[in-house]
Amino acid sequence: MKEKDILPHTIEVIRPLDPKVLARAMQKCRRFGPKTSTYWLGYVVSLLLGGMVCAGGIVLAFIVLRLAGASPHQQGVWGPFLGTVLAIAVLYSVRILRRRDMAEQFMSTPILRTLQRFDLSTNGLELASQLGLSRFDWSAVDRVLEDQSYLFCFLGPSVIVIPTGTLSTDQRAMLLKDIALWRKQEGTA
Repeated sequence: MKEKDILPHTIEVIRPLDPKVLARAMQKCRRFGPKTSTYWLGYVVSLLLGGMVCAGGIVLAFIVLRLAGASPHQQGVWGPFLGTVLAIAVLYSVRILRRRDMAEQFMSTPILRTLQRFDLSTNGLELASQLGLSRFDWSAVDRVLEDQSYLFCFLGPSVIVIPTGTLSTDQRAMLLKDIALWRKQEGTA
């Protein structure tokens, strides 16, 4: 297929993005490593925090088992197990809630509350609204991922979420094929 045969794709968004979708996109975003010392400090602090939550969960499980009238043997067997499961559930829930909170804070950006237009062509990805215009060459896009009725375009630690729910299956497939071709032409695919 020749480049002149490829038509650009335009997608208009008339309603704000759902923060849950942005949180899902943030979850799939690659993390770029900070300096080694900062990474290890964060790792050690996370381990300490996880250990404290786990210890607290185990103590809570022992208290609940004791109040329920469990024998000392049952407390010794089930206390650590239930406490660890409780701690994992708490840490996982906090992680999800933090990501959703970050997404909701990001959604307060004025540009995301206006009508948006995404133009995808051989020249790159262009985001336009009443408040401004941003354009990215395909070489700036690290990765493109299709997720349900959205297209996630990752630019380093950032993501642009493009709703594709209004497109047919064939149109979505053609869009992905064109993006792969454009990225390949720029040497980024």
